[in-house]
Amino acid sequence: MRTLTFSIAHARVVDHHRARTRAPALVPFDPDADPRHVPSAEDVHGAAVDEQNTLALLHRLGDDQREALTLRVVADLSLDETAQVMGRSVGAVKQLQRRALEALRTIVSAEAAHE
Repeated sequence: MRTLTFSIAHARVVDHHRARTRAPALVPFDPDADPRHVPSAEDVHGAAVDEQNTLALLHRLGDDQREALTLRVVADLSLDETAQVMGRSVGAVKQLQRRALEALRTIVSAEAAHE
């Protein structure tokens, strides 16, 4: 019985050490060291466009689209808060924001093509 107990214990120790050598080393995630880092759209836009150009782009939008984007992005309001301020439904604010971003994308793309 004693030999069986030691054989089992020895096998478990060997299994434990083998498992430790096969297991990957756990390292905390550091986003700055991640080579897959892609700059955000805000960073790209900020590098390419200054404040005056941003205001000029916003003024090319309709009043409702400009207000929706300003409240959502600049004032950092939630969809519910923006809807309340604008007196519209959350769905309407989502549509205004989506259409405003699409319009800005089109404007910026057209201007980049002309450069």
